[in-house]
Amino acid sequence: MEMQLDVFTPPIASYIHHANMLSIIDLECGNSSTFEPWFSHNFIQLQCPLDLSTNRESQLDFCHETFTSIYEDFLDIQRFHRTFIERYEGGLLTFLKDQLNEGYYVELVANEYEMEPSIYYQKTHMDTNMLIFGYNLEKAYFLARFYTTDTYNTCEVSFEQMLQAFYGVQHHYYWSKYARLLKYDVNYSIPEFNMERFTICLSNYLASTNPLHHDAAMVYGIRTYGKVMEYYSALSRNQTAIDYRPVSVLYEHKKCLVRKARFLHATMNVEIEPHILDSLQELEKAMVAIRNLTIKYSISKDTRLLQKIIDSLAECRDKEAATLEKLSNRLSLPLT
Repeated sequence: MEMQLDVFTPPIASYIHHANMLSIIDLECGNSSTFEPWFSHNFIQLQCPLDLSTNRESQLDFCHETFTSIYEDFLDIQRFHRTFIERYEGGLLTFLKDQLNEGYYVELVANEYEMEPSIYYQKTHMDTNMLIFGYNLEKAYFLARFYTTDTYNTCEVSFEQMLQAFYGVQHHYYWSKYARLLKYDVNYSIPEFNMERFTICLSNYLASTNPLHHDAAMVYGIRTYGKVMEYYSALSRNQTAIDYRPVSVLYEHKKCLVRKARFLHATMNVEIEPHILDSLQELEKAMVAIRNLTIKYSISKDTRLLQKIIDSLAECRDKEAATLEKLSNRLSLPLT
């Protein structure tokens, strides 16, 4: 017997908590997707801690009211302690199969050291969050998604290795104690596009504020550019380690801005001037170039590349602020 729940290509995969959630939401067909209006008025604001430059445990990330608030619009999300699974009659394997048969995706923390698809297999103990969405009884494996390499992939994890990986968790992080069940909530309807939310989030991003959940230890919006620039400066002084995540998040953020502008124009009848869309697309391409320079630096250790990255980030920050200001002004006008 084999069963598999539907999964899709997530538009954001720089962090696994977004990749897992967005894997179960069909956004692959762009403006014709049922979920595109919801996606378009979310994933606008960014945040990072003040110590992003030197603390490699810190994250530049998208932010909303709470960690899962935007998904709760239409998903049933159940978070619980992993001891519930340990005490489940029949154990982990029975628990996973039972939940999948009920239509629940399972988000679980496991040790990559025990899973053959991972680059850390039998090398390094590494707790990871994974999305389990299917199984095959005859071949005795689960279908799961996690970062098997530097990219988010689908893989087969044998029943035996799933057991070893679950019970081998190192518990280095507070979140490793928990698991989640995810399922579409039949009592909720998919939210329509909220122009007011979009314009407020865009305004807050430009003002580098987060009125709904302000934290003095965090930096928000366009000011996060400065913290990423500080990171590359610290890297040039050997005060921190190589980290591809900040520029990966910036790239996905610009990619999302392009997608939102196209949605506004094609679906919401907002007249987006060609130069605005062109500027957003140029920012997206610039982030790809910066990411490539980061990879090049990791190989060559040529610090001149880091100064080039810092200069490019400064240019992108100024260009993005000007472009989004024009978009914000356009949204304040009556729609055509």
